[in-house]
Amino acid sequence: MVERCFYSIGSGENFDNSADITNSGGCDVGFYNGSAWSGVALGVASPYDCDNPRVIRVPTSEAAGFRLTNGLTAGANFNLQVRVLNTGGELNFGVYTSNSGQFANEDGIQATFVGNQNVLGTNWQDLTIGFNIPADAGGHNWIFLSPQSGTGFIANFCQNGLTKPTVDLGADIELCQGESFDFDITNPSSSYTWSTGSVGPTLTIGFETTLTGEASNSCGAASDEVEVVVYSEPALNVTTDTIICLGESLLLEAPGWNASYLWSDGSTGETLLIDTAGVYSVQVIDNCFTITDQLELSYLSPPEVDLGPDTAVCNGTVDYYVASGGSTSIYSWNTGGAGPGIVIIETGEYNVDITNICGSASDAVFVEFSYSPGDFLPDSIEFCEGRPMVLDLSGIEGSFEWSDGGADDIYDVPNPGWHFVKITDDDSCFVAHDTIYVDRIFCDCPVHIANAFTPNGDGFNEEYSIVFECPPYDYELTIFDRWGQQIFNTTDPNKKWSGRNRYGDIFPSAVYSYVLKYTEEYQGFLKVRTGSVALLKD
Repeated sequence: MVERCFYSIGSGENFDNSADITNSGGCDVGFYNGSAWSGVALGVASPYDCDNPRVIRVPTSEAAGFRLTNGLTAGANFNLQVRVLNTGGELNFGVYTSNSGQFANEDGIQATFVGNQNVLGTNWQDLTIGFNIPADAGGHNWIFLSPQSGTGFIANFCQNGLTKPTVDLGADIELCQGESFDFDITNPSSSYTWSTGSVGPTLTIGFETTLTGEASNSCGAASDEVEVVVYSEPALNVTTDTIICLGESLLLEAPGWNASYLWSDGSTGETLLIDTAGVYSVQVIDNCFTITDQLELSYLSPPEVDLGPDTAVCNGTVDYYVASGGSTSIYSWNTGGAGPGIVIIETGEYNVDITNICGSASDAVFVEFSYSPGDFLPDSIEFCEGRPMVLDLSGIEGSFEWSDGGADDIYDVPNPGWHFVKITDDDSCFVAHDTIYVDRIFCDCPVHIANAFTPNGDGFNEEYSIVFECPPYDYELTIFDRWGQQIFNTTDPNKKWSGRNRYGDIFPSAVYSYVLKYTEEYQGFLKVRTGSVALLKD
């Protein structure tokens, strides 16, 4: 590839003095002073912003040659980039190769014709001339452009040798923490871009990075990349005193740059495997630092917990249960407690889960509180005639001793009168005494059963119900029509019959029969009563 401004003309030189350019003899050199050309008649400005730009005027049948860096390879594709100007008419470049800087027609010298290239328009334009290198052009190191018709200007030339920039950042850099390195990619008439965002020709770096620097001018651009590695002060990989579980080990290391090591046990390897509690230290000497570091290693066992056997606590006593799992453990009680101990004030099961970095454990205990029942019997009680006289103290735990020698918590009173009981707690927390007077009375419970009702919407006697003067038990009311079909049933004494069917329509005016079942409060046996009730709409 022939690059723009690769071909240079030194100050005061003509074509014949340049090793990179040749002239068949009829070409003229033009020099641009910033506002006008000299040496050629050209009325357009220079296409380049570089030092003292030059152009070559190439008329028909003359030629300008370009020396290649390397010889051509037969069979390969080749592209030549030039900036050209057509001064009028049809400009048609013939393209030739040669193995010398001399040019003549194909018959007179070792030049090989490879093709034509038309140039249209009358403005500066970049022209890419491409061709496949024929066999007889192999090894040629010159390219010639010779107009077959028309006259053209070629502008691939700058005075004083302005060339594409070169950038070399050197080998990868290794720095100690706190150091820096200066990079310089200064090139003539160039602008600069660094991967850090800087835009100057020099840059000072003191941090780790992959650095890219680029310089560019009107002849092209070049860049380079370098790795900057910064070595920090060595330190133990475990930065604080450490606790590990029994049976485990810990690998210590303190990486440095070409470092040497001296551990507290006298070893000099890069690492130290420890499995015993104690204080460990290391001295590290590397290319940058000399440091000493240390840590203390402790061991931790999995938690253990034993809340003891289930227990009984006497009235008024408060128990404080403690689960010991170590200072680094996390506690979770079923009461919501999160500490090693809880205060227990009522009967129940209490459990705790203990967790640390080495494992977990749990335990539970049942604690029963015994309370003195105080005055647990009323002063007196009455039983209906015909019903059993029973005192039920099954809600109190302990052993019983009644005045007639009975020992059960459910006491069948043998006869009316005064009765005495002593209760001793099973856990020997208390002994309680109480007395009661038992009497018999005659009990009656009147029932009021209506024989008619009028569900006609006038607000009076709209529903049918049974009225008891004392609460009934085992209550059931069923109503039948005259064909014996059940039309209403309830076991709720407070529920009334509206006289309507399930669709809300009132049953026909008629006499309906009922069956009433109930147990009276004091008599204690089931009664069944039957009868009839009239439903009157009008």
